[in-house]
Amino acid sequence: MLTTRKVRITTELGDELRRLLATGQKIQAIKRLREETGLGLAEAKSVVDQMEPAGSRGKAGCTGALVGWLMLR
Repeated sequence: MLTTRKVRITTELGDELRRLLATGQKIQAIKRLREETGLGLAEAKSVVDQMEPAGSRGKAGCTGALVGWLMLR
């Protein structure tokens, strides 16, 4: 079970993450969130997944496979 601790995301960071997601840069959004908050990979991915517009979920292509591969490293 994944437990995500509460983190504060500034308006500026939230805007940046949404811009990255809007341009298909999900992995970069996860990296930026991790840099700014200290979250682990799985936690940051969970937060970014929740930020994605409902219609775009599941259309990320190989993002899930890549994140899974990074988690195993």
